[in-house]
Amino acid sequence: MFCPECGQQNVDDAKFCTKCGNMILHDSPSASEQSSPPLASSTSAAPTFVYTELKDSGTVTAMSVIGFVFGLIGMMGSFIPCLGSLAFYIGIPAALISGIALGIAYSQKAKKTFAVVAVTISLIGVVISGWQYFSIASAGKNAEKELKKIINNEQQRIESPTNVKSLTNAPKVPGYILTKGYYPETINIYAAVKKEFGPNAKVADWNKIKRFHSHDINSFLDSVGLVTYDDSMFVTCGGQRIWQGNRHYYITRHDGHLPSNYTYLSHDDIGGHQADLGSWFNVKLRILAEVPN
Repeated sequence: MFCPECGQQNVDDAKFCTKCGNMILHDSPSASEQSSPPLASSTSAAPTFVYTELKDSGTVTAMSVIGFVFGLIGMMGSFIPCLGSLAFYIGIPAALISGIALGIAYSQKAKKTFAVVAVTISLIGVVISGWQYFSIASAGKNAEKELKKIINNEQQRIESPTNVKSLTNAPKVPGYILTKGYYPETINIYAAVKKEFGPNAKVADWNKIKRFHSHDINSFLDSVGLVTYDDSMFVTCGGQRIWQGNRHYYITRHDGHLPSNYTYLSHDDIGGHQADLGSWFNVKLRILAEVPN
């Protein structure tokens, strides 16, 4: 008795195949067959089995190769930071092409192993790169929201009445300019600056210069025109033009190098003797004027 499933020969009264375990059904012989002796046959009929080999498909192979290559690129790109979006957009068409190739393989009964691999690789790339892409996009949106929030808060802080008042009351940095003429200390220097620069001009004061320009004294001296080492200009100190006797206040540029013969003349300095406040008589200097901005 041959197994109808796998073709294995079994004993005549076997109920199950000894190879595949399939149940073997026995047909009951008719009365005529039971009364008649079996006919002898010179040859025994062997069972015939049909094996269908899967065919190769050029279309499936080509599409699978395309899907595999782009799917592999997408999968590898998904592991590189900041390339998630590119890998995501590469992986999606790769997965579609591989899926179409797999469907064609099933419909044509063609080999489908390569198409299955291509689909798997593409889907892995799409999942990983998609997660990375949407994570980065979400983080970017959150950062944009936080930035807008900070800007709005800062704008509200600046526009609040308290800050507007403080900005309005903040001290204004005055403008300065040197006179063109050189004047002896014996003249009225207040009248001299008004004559050159108008009625609102006044003689610059050391204390105000030190207050506003201690951090950039050299740039300040350059801006007003006192650019030469040991050059001087008349100023006041605390509103006074005379230190004592007939010694008039003036600023001298020393660029950090105080001459030995100037030590006793320096009343004060800015920036480690970048500029010194001195006083003397019988000198003829330009006057530093303070003018409205």
